[in-house]
Amino acid sequence: MPRVLVATLVAMIISIVVGPKFIAFLRRNEFGQQIREEGPEHHSTKQGTPTMGGMLMIVVVMFLAMAMRIEDVSTLTPMLTLVGVGILGAIDDYVNAQTGIGMRGRYKLIWQTLVALLAAWYIQRHFLINEINVPLVGDVGILPILFILFVAFVIVAMSNGVNLTDGLDGLAIVPVMIAATAGTTVAGMIDPLEHCAAIARAEDLWYHVDAAWGGAAIASDRLRGVLAGLELAESVTIDAHKWFATTMGCAMFLMREGGRGGHTPLSAEFHASPTYMPPSNARLDPYPKSVHWSPPFLRLGPLPSPRAPRWSGDRRPLGRRVKRRA
Repeated sequence: MPRVLVATLVAMIISIVVGPKFIAFLRRNEFGQQIREEGPEHHSTKQGTPTMGGMLMIVVVMFLAMAMRIEDVSTLTPMLTLVGVGILGAIDDYVNAQTGIGMRGRYKLIWQTLVALLAAWYIQRHFLINEINVPLVGDVGILPILFILFVAFVIVAMSNGVNLTDGLDGLAIVPVMIAATAGTTVAGMIDPLEHCAAIARAEDLWYHVDAAWGGAAIASDRLRGVLAGLELAESVTIDAHKWFATTMGCAMFLMREGGRGGHTPLSAEFHASPTYMPPSNARLDPYPKSVHWSPPFLRLGPLPSPRAPRWSGDRRPLGRRVKRRA
C-alpha cells in the first residue's frame, strides 16, 4: 500500500509538471480536435482543442508501475487493458486530427472486443472464476465461456460509456459550476471571489460560494470588505452556528432570488447527511443528547441568537474575536 500511495503522488507530480509541455507539443504539431460542420455554431470555439492527452496518463501509469514494481496478477490485466484501448484512442484521435472524422465505429468496436475478450479470458483462466455475485440473490454459478462474454461486454460497454454521450464535437468534459471558498476552517483563507465571479459569468457557469466559516464577516463593517464578490454568487452557504452563536443545527443555504432560470431550490435536492450531524439512530449516540442537540434547544435554530437580538449585536463580538485570533 505505501508503494501505491507513493506511485500515485509521483504520477500526480509528473502529470502537473509534464502536462503543460505535452499540451504545448500537441498544439505545435496540430493534434487538435476537429469540429464537425453539422454541429452547433458555438462548438466552433472548441476547434483545435488539444487531443491525445490520454497518452500522457497511460505512459506515466505504466512507467511508474514497472519502475516501482507494483504490478502483479491483480493489476496487470487492467493495466494491459488500459494500454490496449489507449492505443485505439490514440489512433482515433490522430485520424480525427488529420481528417476531422476519426476511425469508423465498426473498426473501433472490433478492436475493443478483441482486447476485452483477451482480458476476460485471462481473468477467468488465472482466477478460475466459476460464479458471480448477483445483488439480492447471492453467488450464482456461471460457465467459463459465459463469464468471459459477460466481462468482455462490461469492458466494451464501459469503454463506450462516454463515447456514446460524447456530443457532436467529441469533447465530453464540460464544467458546469465554480465553487469558491470564503474562509477555510483552519486558516481562514478566502478565494478571489470577484475574479471567480468574472470567470463564471464569462463561461456561463453557476457560481457558488462556500462561506460556511467566513460568511459571518458580512456582519462586521470592518471585515465585510474581505468578502467583496460574495454578492455576485448565485448561491451561498453560511453556518450560523460557527460565529453567530446559534445552535449546532442552524445553517443557511442562500440563493439569488428566483435562482437561475427562475427556479427555486427544493430541500430534497440539497439535502445532505454529513458525518458530524446526528445519525438516524441518534438515540444510541450520547453526543446528540447534549444540551446543544436537545430538541428544545434545536427549536431555537431559526431564531436569532439570544446573545445578539439585533444584527448589530453580532458585529462587535465578531470583530473582537477575529482581532484576538489574529
